Amino acid sequence: MRAVAIAPEADERSALAALSAHGIDDALAASRVTVPFSDFSRVADVPLDGALRRSRDSDPRRTPFLDELASRFKAIGPDGSAWTVIYLPGPTPERDEAAARSLSSLGAAWAWDARSGARSSPILWIPAAAFALWLLVMRPRRGWPARLVAALAFSPLLAPGALGASTLFVALAAAFAAAQRAAACAPARGRDRSRAIFDATWPYGLAIAVPLSAVVASERQSLPYLAASAALSALSAMLYPRLVKALASRRLHEAPRFVALSGARATRASRAVAKAALAPALAMAVLQPFTSTGTYRSGDASLRPAYALSRDQRGVDDGTDAETLLAEHLAYQEALTYGRIGDAAWGRSRYDPAYRYAESDGRMIRSPAEDRSSPPPSNGAYAESIAALRERGPSSIEPASDKKARGR
Repeated sequence: MRAVAIAPEADERSALAALSAHGIDDALAASRVTVPFSDFSRVADVPLDGALRRSRDSDPRRTPFLDELASRFKAIGPDGSAWTVIYLPGPTPERDEAAARSLSSLGAAWAWDARSGARSSPILWIPAAAFALWLLVMRPRRGWPARLVAALAFSPLLAPGALGASTLFVALAAAFAAAQRAAACAPARGRDRSRAIFDATWPYGLAIAVPLSAVVASERQSLPYLAASAALSALSAMLYPRLVKALASRRLHEAPRFVALSGARATRASRAVAKAALAPALAMAVLQPFTSTGTYRSGDASLRPAYALSRDQRGVDDGTDAETLLAEHLAYQEALTYGRIGDAAWGRSRYDPAYRYAESDGRMIRSPAEDRSSPPPSNGAYAESIAALRERGPSSIEPASDKKARGR
């Protein structure tokens, strides 16, 4: 979910009303999250903010579940004040822009966790994959197994659907194809062979450096896929000689080797590959703005917040399961309500029911211990509490310019 924070100048109710006016009615806030809470006569479903107001630090009803859930909806602003946090399910560029317009209309400072880097496009892999397929079937066909292995090694870069990573895939595949063609036209070994490969591939240095810099600077989500591609490339370099040896063992004799009399053939092939690589690069650049999802990038500077919201790396602290926290909280609230005084203990689901008495023929007799004043609430009512607990909580709010500078 998208997390947004509002400065104390605007309250939660006005923020929810502004979001609803722009079509966002499913925002998750402290006033909309239901929790089980005891009033010492029954356990009822109440909003989180109501439970927090009715229980102080010394109140026995204040549990780790309430404290952990409350931490999801508060953040400390740059001046030390408490900002209100609201979560927006299903972030898309359209919903992000509607949220930005809503929050900007409040007249108060606000922040969110929207990334400012390049957006992802699920279909960007199609032009890149088409280019890799062309490299496999281009003439001469000799050497296609090596190009196939290289394409598979670089393929993790297509998974994030980011423009920089997909362009890097095209540049690496083109550079490998040019190097392979230069190696095929050069002597079998020696300095001349290395010089031929270098002459054919050095023009691709800039084509590789630019998207690689974009991945490192603004496509952090692509870094794991870049690492996976590097690992697969290293593994392929080690295992490919064995594959070549296995394929050669099926032949009756070694295939003849032809050596070009000049490097003109390799140069023409390198230029052909470079020209062909421009097609998928341009196609991805054209497609990316129309098919982007995820990160918000508005051309209207007035809709960009002055602050950025950072979030923790994980959800519930100490690896505690969200459902376990809820179950322990519910059991504790029931023990406080229906158990003997002083018998409730956090983390223990069983308790001894309190004695109850009723008048019968002028005498007070003990009534059945299982007779509760109200049925226990249903766990299905707390799905939003579980969802909020699983979110990474807010950690800090800082000027957006400072965050960008540290990111670079």
